[in-house]
Amino acid sequence: MVDSRVISVCAERAPRAVYAVRAGPCDCARPPRICQRAVAVRNSHHFGAAGYYVRRAAEAGLLALATSTTRTPVVSATGGTTPVLDTNPLAFAAPRSGGSPLVIDMSTSVVAMNKAKAYALRDEELPPDWVGDRSGIQLVDAAEAFQLLTHGGAMIDPGQLRMLALIERHGTLTAAAHALGLSPAAVTQQVARAERESKASLVLRGPRGATLTEAGTLLAGHGRVIDQQTEEA
Repeated sequence: MVDSRVISVCAERAPRAVYAVRAGPCDCARPPRICQRAVAVRNSHHFGAAGYYVRRAAEAGLLALATSTTRTPVVSATGGTTPVLDTNPLAFAAPRSGGSPLVIDMSTSVVAMNKAKAYALRDEELPPDWVGDRSGIQLVDAAEAFQLLTHGGAMIDPGQLRMLALIERHGTLTAAAHALGLSPAAVTQQVARAERESKASLVLRGPRGATLTEAGTLLAGHGRVIDQQTEEA
């Protein structure tokens, strides 16, 4: 006999970890011998370590798979620089006779995004192959890398980064547009697009010109590097 159930839980914006534990398939150790459970937790935030949930199921004698979505694409495909994937934590566990369960807990990224935050809190540099921006520049400053990731900065293309650097240099959208060979309207549209993609305010406009926000200044720094590389090429 097969016992199959689908469980859907609304976490009401609470940590997903709390509801994943509550909704876990803890009743499957009882007969029938074939038991299937699918548990979905929605409207939640931090998931925690996915391996924890599958280990609990494996300790009850079950095969288990857990995965989670996230809201910010930060992972590029192999050989690419454009983020197209979430980190998507993924874990699998299986019971073993005479030993602890086999547990595989992984993500699609090199490391968890919060690793950059942990390094920043310790004021340590990142390994050079952990975080790169869309132009391919590898970041070792942990605080800068984490801010770039959380602002979605890795999604901005090199042309937009260079545009921000020119706005910072010239102080007006009109002067930046002239340096780029574009119309002021086109630069205004590019700024709006960059702000949508980064989910952050980047440029402050005033009667005396334009200045960059903290996030805009961070991204403009990468634009300056691109300018320098272009001049040296």
